[in-house]
Amino acid sequence: KENRISCFFHQDDNPNSLTANQIYGVYADRRGDIWIKTVHAIDRFDRSKNTFYHFPHFNDPQNFVTGLQNYPILEDGKGFLWFGSKDGLFRIDSLRNSIVRFSSVPSDPGSISDNYIRSLFIDHLGSLWIGTRNGLNRFDYFSGKFQRYYPSGRTLSSPENSVNAITEDYTGRLWIGTDNGYLIYIPDKGVITKITQVEANNQIRTLRMVTGIFSDYTGMIWIGSLEGLYKVSPFPPRFGLIKSQQTSHQQLSSYDVGSVFEDEDGRLWIGTWGGGLNILNRSTGKNIVYSDNSPDPAHRIGNNYIHAILRLPNGDILVGTQNGVFVYTGGRFVSFCSVYVQNSCKVFNNNRIYGITRDRSGNIWFATAYGLNRYDPDRRSIFNISQIPLKKGSIGLNTVFCVAEDKPGNIWFGTDNGLFCYEKASGLYRHYIASRNPSDSSISSNSVYALFCDSRGILWVGTQSGLNRYVASRDRFITYSTKDGLPSNLIYAILEDRRHFIWLSTNFGIASFLPDSIGFSRYDLADGLQNYEYNLGAAFCSRSGEIFFGGISGLNYFHPDSLIRTGKEPKTRIAEIELVYRNGTIRRIYEAPDVLVIDPEVKVFHIDFAVLDFQNPVKNRYRYKLVTSGEKGDWIDLQNRNTATFASLSPGLYAFSLQGANADQQWSQEGYTMQIKVLAPFYRTTPALVLYIVLLGALIAGFIHWRTRNLRMSNKILLERHIDALRIEKQRKELEIKNKNITDSLRYAQRIQSALMPSENSLKRIFPESFIFFRPRDIVSGDFYWIHEKNGIISIATVDCTGHGVPGAFMSIIGYELLRTVTGQQFVSDPAWVLNELNSGLKSIFGGTEHISLKDGMDVAFVIIEKQKRKLRFAGAFSPLFVVRNDKILEIDGDRFSVALTPDSEDTREFQSHEIDLLPGDVVYMFSDGYVDQFGGPEGKKFKYRRFRFLLLNIYRLPMAEQKQMLEITFDNWKGENDQVDDVLLIGFKPLAE
Repeated sequence: KENRISCFFHQDDNPNSLTANQIYGVYADRRGDIWIKTVHAIDRFDRSKNTFYHFPHFNDPQNFVTGLQNYPILEDGKGFLWFGSKDGLFRIDSLRNSIVRFSSVPSDPGSISDNYIRSLFIDHLGSLWIGTRNGLNRFDYFSGKFQRYYPSGRTLSSPENSVNAITEDYTGRLWIGTDNGYLIYIPDKGVITKITQVEANNQIRTLRMVTGIFSDYTGMIWIGSLEGLYKVSPFPPRFGLIKSQQTSHQQLSSYDVGSVFEDEDGRLWIGTWGGGLNILNRSTGKNIVYSDNSPDPAHRIGNNYIHAILRLPNGDILVGTQNGVFVYTGGRFVSFCSVYVQNSCKVFNNNRIYGITRDRSGNIWFATAYGLNRYDPDRRSIFNISQIPLKKGSIGLNTVFCVAEDKPGNIWFGTDNGLFCYEKASGLYRHYIASRNPSDSSISSNSVYALFCDSRGILWVGTQSGLNRYVASRDRFITYSTKDGLPSNLIYAILEDRRHFIWLSTNFGIASFLPDSIGFSRYDLADGLQNYEYNLGAAFCSRSGEIFFGGISGLNYFHPDSLIRTGKEPKTRIAEIELVYRNGTIRRIYEAPDVLVIDPEVKVFHIDFAVLDFQNPVKNRYRYKLVTSGEKGDWIDLQNRNTATFASLSPGLYAFSLQGANADQQWSQEGYTMQIKVLAPFYRTTPALVLYIVLLGALIAGFIHWRTRNLRMSNKILLERHIDALRIEKQRKELEIKNKNITDSLRYAQRIQSALMPSENSLKRIFPESFIFFRPRDIVSGDFYWIHEKNGIISIATVDCTGHGVPGAFMSIIGYELLRTVTGQQFVSDPAWVLNELNSGLKSIFGGTEHISLKDGMDVAFVIIEKQKRKLRFAGAFSPLFVVRNDKILEIDGDRFSVALTPDSEDTREFQSHEIDLLPGDVVYMFSDGYVDQFGGPEGKKFKYRRFRFLLLNIYRLPMAEQKQMLEITFDNWKGENDQVDDVLLIGFKPLAE
């Protein structure tokens, strides 16, 4: 545009013009004067007169070469201007009226090393550094001499001695770009590190000529070369690391770290997955390995998988492994039970120990793969907790991953089936499980891997699906996930530092945050982590506040209060604004205006922004707020997303505010502010409103007319509907009467069926220690039981007829009558004969009837007991018999076919009897399949025989009344809100008195 660009040229007839048109450098000093280096001289621009002042004594055209050459210009802290050329270094004094030239003199070691000047730099001490074609120089202002440095170690010209660029990092080290890579030079130590190869983007790259080098305001080093641009962090890794192939210590037996502990001598106890235990002295680098196959008996431990380490007050150290607990005492490892348990114990055999915790009462809690164990030091005994009693029954414990004690002294333990709390005051347990509805404030997952009670008494719960904070006053949980800034939802360990920050290890790095603050600080491989994935429970905080986290590739250690921070407030900028119009046109704005005007035709617009901090850009965070005039509004946290999208904004004036945070989560305070003006479309303007009022009046008049006509029609329709409603009501009442008659009939049928079957008292007269658990699915049942005693021989049967409800009830009456007939005819001692006769009876009843198939007829368990002989004979049709004896279940299977009408090809099948000797204390259980086939539980699955056997083994020693109660409670808890799927029949009795 006109008057936007001014051009200056050399004019032969104008002595105040430029000395030449070939410009090799432009520089602005601190006073604002503009200096121009031309091929002939140095010119200073006079802004007031638009003229140039020359230094005519500097007019040797051979001081500059033609072509695209760049010679440095720099102003030092004393006000001198320094100019580089191919024939020496020049300085203009503070009065700007004279030039001093410094040239290389081979015989004078105090002169500059070479006349070809390539770079100039002032360090933080004010020293002037000069890079030449052959060597680095530092100028001594007092003596006027130069101190020479030759990176190659030789005075001869070489690529390493050719210094093209110089900068300084935050520690005062000089970064020097040469024709062969770059150098890092520590001036006060005289140490030079040469770097010609770097690892970038998972590749080894060779650096040749470095053309430029620069340190930005955050301290990052930018290196320009003929092979590309490189960004280098001069900061040391935030985390210390013990990993393989380090020379600072003897090699560990494995770097897959499963546990860590620091003893009073400062030695690290590092437990590994498969490599045993390492005791590392970091000051000397000496490492002692304990394993199950060590040639030295003093260095042996019972298992190589070390998962937990705990020091006791007496100085003994407990170590939990894949195969039990060992204690380090007297300079060697021995079994925990051999030292601390009064009687022999096998509870830890082949049992993985995930965690060990000592509560304030001195009890030691062991989280294991097979439940929870508590060691009582007063009684010198171990108590196994495998069944948790709850208000609605009990629940079995499988894997327990972690144990923690809270401030009131309650014991919390995380399992693969939720979180449990044992209240010491009441002796009761609480069970917390995940809900499918996230708004229920329940725990986020049933897989609980980590527990920690912080210094303020807050319980933190790490799960497979996020971090949970327990709010004791409300008995609820607050959940944190990746949506809140966590690097991963899988939490392996939780610790607290002295500043009350919470630290987490996950399967995607480490995170920390201050409770009640916003956002998480996340750390990854760029910060020096051993790997992204860590191991369960592999964490420790030492007495000095040093924190350790172990993972699959080594051990990280750090002091949280010494993590380096840049201390620089990040700068935030808008990079691009994209407007998307309704017709599909896209318009991009690269310079953000003070007021952004949004046309009505804009469908959606995006604002892209950036934090000018390149230390770890993927960790930069952003937040914004968009408010109307006079509102404060809340910040919207975008986490790592650097785009805000807006659509369907109401017309008006808005204020858009933006803030950014760098990788250290340091937020910019000023941020960026821009106004957004959204224009209204025509249909929302004043003329449009007048038109709307006129149209609205016409519509109202038309509506009144239409409404009047429709009301007449509606009255007619309502009258017809009223007549229909009366007719439907009459039919409904008729259906109610019929339904009541049917229900009354079924109730009466139930009483008939109940009268046919013997009572529970009749069983108790025969076997005082017995119970019957009978629960039909419908009013009448397809299951029934039968009890008969004659001549000292007791017969008991449980029968499951085809179907349930009315069909099953009819079948049960037929079956009951057949049993009565068969056993009443003669002396019965063989249960198989009874079933065969029962089968024949069914054939005689239904054999001549066409279109009837009873292949699934009756599943029967029939038992005959002779008390005097202590004999039990059993025959079954698709029904087993359980006899519990000495904590084991003797399971007798019935035949694999039912009592039913079968095809002719199967008529030859007969039932077989089984006989066993009875012992005092035996408990016999007869049952139908209704109990084990019931759907329920957390996953809506069948109860199944495995749980049924486990339940019977846990209750068979209880009195029969309590057994029945436990069976009913367990069944109801398992069923929950699900429908009962079948009739349930279960008989238990002790055939012999103890």
